[in-house]
Amino acid sequence: MRVLRPVPLPRLLLLAIALLCAGRLANASLGDRLPAFRDCVAECKHANCGQHGISIPLQHRLLLWTCPSECDYACQHIVTTRRLTRDPPYREPVVQFHGKWPFYRFLGMQEPFSVLFSLLNFLAHDQGMRRIRDSIPASYPLRPYYLLFGYFGLLSWICSMVFHA
Repeated sequence: MRVLRPVPLPRLLLLAIALLCAGRLANASLGDRLPAFRDCVAECKHANCGQHGISIPLQHRLLLWTCPSECDYACQHIVTTRRLTRDPPYREPVVQFHGKWPFYRFLGMQEPFSVLFSLLNFLAHDQGMRRIRDSIPASYPLRPYYLLFGYFGLLSWICSMVFHA
């Protein structure tokens, strides 16, 4: 019977660094690379994001929308509309921008239902962690790991809410 030995820490660190470096080589979504989108964003930023730029509504500023992100959002819809309104042989499909579809905002959020479902998943994880704290004795050796996994779950759902907002 063969015994598996743990991988030494330096090898794990080297692997992690290699993966992080490879991440810089990854391409963005197709929409991000479209020349029409890049030109639109650059022109919008130049025209609107100067010293006397556009005024951003309060509910958008609370959700961290900035002038460049407003330009990005507007250009997503301009490019998508242009692609969809061409005559049938030249019509192009809707593409993703920054890994997301170009949804319209509601209360400053582009994907309100995804935010809601992420919140519900967060609450379910929180309730599960309460059950672990209540039903598993503190002396049980795996309890800290269960709670640690629960905290990672909570953090994941918070990040999901931020991403979709």
